[in-house]
Amino acid sequence: MKLPKLTTKQQDIIQLLYRYRFLNRIQLQQLMCHKDKRRVLSWLKDLRDKNYVEWIYSMDFMEKSKPAIYYVEISGVRYLKTVRWDNSSVLSTR
Repeated sequence: MKLPKLTTKQQDIIQLLYRYRFLNRIQLQQLMCHKDKRRVLSWLKDLRDKNYVEWIYSMDFMEKSKPAIYYVEISGVRYLKTVRWDNSSVLSTR
């Protein structure tokens, strides 16, 4: 099975989600030291469309004020099996 192409930042997002299991957009943005939230949201939307990550988000009126929580989906697990881990990856201690 051929997986869709990913940018390096999207690969970093998947690796961060693997390390911390569940993160919201704000936490991902801080871990990546990224200022533009729209770009992070577009990366996450693209990853959701490609089934690399999934989110927990409620459209209920009271729950809508909470941020979405992201986690690794089945295609993300397949991607992680193909990654060669080294010390210079996102998973290293900052």
